[in-house]
Amino acid sequence: MGRLISLECMHCGHKKGLAGGINPFFEPLNIRLWALRQLTEAENREIETIEQQYTIDWDAIGHTHSNKECPKCKKLYSFFEIYFKYGENLEFNCHCKCTDCNVECIRWTSPVSECRCEACGQIGFKQTGFRWTD
Repeated sequence: MGRLISLECMHCGHKKGLAGGINPFFEPLNIRLWALRQLTEAENREIETIEQQYTIDWDAIGHTHSNKECPKCKKLYSFFEIYFKYGENLEFNCHCKCTDCNVECIRWTSPVSECRCEACGQIGFKQTGFRWTD
């Protein structure tokens, strides 16, 4: 089950929605094409390189939406992630990097009041909504 969190910047009023989880009943017709459309160009190139040497079982990949924060600038992100095993004990995971700092983001644990607004650059959000999604 998924969830949607609505936030608003306390300084400029910028609204941000963060999606998390995934609908367990969601099954696209072509999981490979659907997944590659969700990822960055760098992740697509990495997967294409893997596919040149290994077979990926696209029916067995894991996927989710996760909320993360940059440990350096405290900017919030909602990333689509896939993960799969290939070869002998090799694993692919999405990188989820901050677009400003180029640092790998971590699981979001900071209070929203300590997170940075991408619109005005100030620190401080307030939560304005939450709902479960199917």
